[in-house]
Parts: sequence; structure tokens; C-alpha cells
Amino acid sequence: MRPAAQWQVGVDIQRDSLRAVAVQHRRYGWQLRGWWEWPMSHHSPADTQLPPQADVVSALGELRRSLPAGYRIRVGIPAGRTLQQQLVLPAMAMTESDTCRYIGQMAAQQLDMPASQLCWDYVASAGSKHVSVVTAPADEVARLQEYFTQSQCHLSAITPDALALAPYQAQEGDNAWVIYRSQQDWLWYGPQQWGSTRFSDVAGIPGLLARLGCEAEHIHFCGPHEVLTEPSQEWLDPYHVLHLVAPPLPENIGPFVIALGLALGRYPA
Repeated sequence: MRPAAQWQVGVDIQRDSLRAVAVQHRRYGWQLRGWWEWPMSHHSPADTQLPPQADVVSALGELRRSLPAGYRIRVGIPAGRTLQQQLVLPAMAMTESDTCRYIGQMAAQQLDMPASQLCWDYVASAGSKHVSVVTAPADEVARLQEYFTQSQCHLSAITPDALALAPYQAQEGDNAWVIYRSQQDWLWYGPQQWGSTRFSDVAGIPGLLARLGCEAEHIHFCGPHEVLTEPSQEWLDPYHVLHLVAPPLPENIGPFVIALGLALGRYPA
């Protein structure tokens, strides 16, 4: 008999709450294993979206005690705090460590800041020297890691929160765009691109679609129904990415969209 697959857990940390969703892949598809929500006591300063450390550590400790052995956790970092870059590798062959070091140096050079202040990850294009690089402030990554260290909760991956929309987009087809309204930003995932846009930077949904350059018929909204302004706009049911869903369920699945998407993402081997 094959051992059961590990639970995969997505954690979404917002200024006023921490939400987590656990899934497990079984023979016929993804199954919902649990969901949790903890309120945070108060907001942190305006320059960060992360709540007080004590609140987060306490919530993660409770989460750890609710999980079976061998779980894997992915936590989101705000996409607005990351930067996407396209770089070209040298023609000469390099080891993986040399490649990583080179990418870090080039990314830091483009941003005009020390490499020590950055964390980065990259994806290489097949058969090409082009790489897609995502960078994030090292201090924010370290803060997230510290939350999990203090709570004795094992962290497997840190991912820009907009990438949590990828599993939903995959259900809708290659031309689909999935859009989610968070507390301060529009998060979006579309063909070959993803990111976030501040509410104040666009004039509602029409302004967002104009900025993204996408057609309305390809848009799928997930999260709160209130974002829909026209009857023709389509709301995406997050439960469609799961094969088995059994109660008890959240009264409103909308706030758990990012945590669920993070849980469904790919994890390091």
C-alpha cells in the first residue's frame, strides 16, 4: 500500500488576520483537509503589511499542533514587494551555484543596491540563456522565516501571493486572467504574467483591465462577490480546483482564496 501524500498548507498573512488552508492529493485529485483563521490584534506600521510578531507566532504554533507529521507549508509574500526582471546568462557554461551568484549580482546591479539586501529566485527558459528572476527585500524574507522558526513550524517555500492564483487560472484555460481583490491591491495572474496593482493606481475594474490590456470576456474574478460591477462579469468558484470538499467549510471562501492557491502550488523537492 502506498503511503498517503503529505498535507500541503498555504498560509496567507494579512495585517488583520492569518488564514491557512490544508489540502492533500489523493488518487482522484485534491481534497480539502482543513482551514483556519486567526485575527491579529492590531495593524503594524504603514511601511509593512505584516502584523505583530507575537500574534503570528502564536497562530503558527496553533497551526503546527493541528497538522500531521510531514506537512509542507508555503507562505505568501506581497507581490507588490517583489520585482520581476528578465536577464540573459553568459554564453559560457556555469555551475548552478555560479549561475545563482551571477543572477544575484546582475539583479542587484539593475536595482542599484547591494546583493546582500536581496533574496531572489529564477526560472530558466528551455533551450535559451534567458531567465526570469523574482527578487524580494531580504529583510522581509527573513522576517517571514523568523515567524516560522519562533513557532517551530517548518516552512517549505515563500511565494509572491499573486502566484497563488495560478491553480485557478489553469482551470480556466491558457487565455484566462484571474483577478483577486486583496486588502490594498488587485492581484492578477494571466497568460505568461502575474503581479499586483494598487487600488489607487487604477480607476476600478475598467482601469485595471485597460492597464493589463486584457479582454473582459477572458476575466475571472475570485474572492468577494462585491468586486463585480457588471452582470456579465464572471465569478470563479475557488472550490472547483478541489475534487472532494466536505463540511465544515468557511462561511465565506473568498478570504481563503490566496491560502488555498498557495497550498496547491508546487513545492521544492
